[in-house]
Amino acid sequence: MALIIGIVTVFVPIGLASILGVKDVALAEEWAVLLFLVGFVAAPFTLLALSGVNRWRAWLVAGGITLFFWSLLWSVALVRGGAGGANIGLGFLMLISPLIVTAAAFASVRRTPPD
Repeated sequence: MALIIGIVTVFVPIGLASILGVKDVALAEEWAVLLFLVGFVAAPFTLLALSGVNRWRAWLVAGGITLFFWSLLWSVALVRGGAGGANIGLGFLMLISPLIVTAAAFASVRRTPPD
């Protein structure tokens, strides 16, 4: 399940951007980066699964925060259109986003009564 979440999170926006003609991604050249991103997105969900967390609230919290971070990344990329260079602050935020997602998911497990 974690791998599916990672694949969908990474490849659906790329597919939509290609269909809309906003950004073209050369999959043959960028496969290693995309593979890293899939693992990067799947890491918090993998930790949830390996820890045996089966409460739906933790998975929803992790999914919601992941959706927030990736929609923030894509909205900034679409609004700027590549102008102005790299957004370093957003890059650092995306680097720590799996830690934030994991911490929030596990915090929601500890703070909620059993389902």
